[in-house]
Amino acid sequence: MINQLKKFPLILTIIIFWYCPQSLSRHENVYAAIWLAKKIPSVRIEHLEKPYKKHVDIIQNYLKNLETGNLEGMLLLFNCGATVASSGSGVIKAKTFYTEFLPTIKSGFAKLKNVYIDINNPNRYSASFRLSLDFNDGSRLNASYIDEFEFNKNNDKLESVDMFENTKI
Repeated sequence: MINQLKKFPLILTIIIFWYCPQSLSRHENVYAAIWLAKKIPSVRIEHLEKPYKKHVDIIQNYLKNLETGNLEGMLLLFNCGATVASSGSGVIKAKTFYTEFLPTIKSGFAKLKNVYIDINNPNRYSASFRLSLDFNDGSRLNASYIDEFEFNKNNDKLESVDMFENTKI
C-alpha cells in the first residue's frame, strides 16, 4: 500500500498532463513534476546513474573539444574505426572528419541543453546543444544541433556520432 501511495503523485501529474497538455506550458507545473519524480524513490532509474554520468561527461568533453578545436582531445573520445555522419560529409571515419574540421576553428562556444538516453540501449544518447564557431577564414557558424552518440559497451569510447543541424534558429 505504501508503494502505491508513493506513486500516486506521479500518476496524478501524468494524468493532469495527459488531459491538460496546455499545463506543460506553465513552468511551475513542469518543476512540480520534476520535484515529485525526484522525491519518489520507486520512480528513479538507479541502474543508469553510473554509466549515465560517465557518458554525459564524455559528451561535455566532446563539446569542449568542438569549442576549442582540440583535435587530440577529440580523437581520445573515439574508438579506432568510429564514424561520424553529417549532412556535409556523409558517413566517414571520425579521425578523418575531425582532422579536417577542427583545425579550421579559431574559437567557439557550445551550450548543452538536454541529454537523452535510449530506453532500449543504455549506450546510445542524444544531446541537444547550441554551437557558435568562428573559423580561421573569418566565417561564422551559429546553429542548434541534436547529435546522437553511440558508446562502446566495453570501454565507454564513442563508436559513432550522427549530427542533425538546424541553422535556422
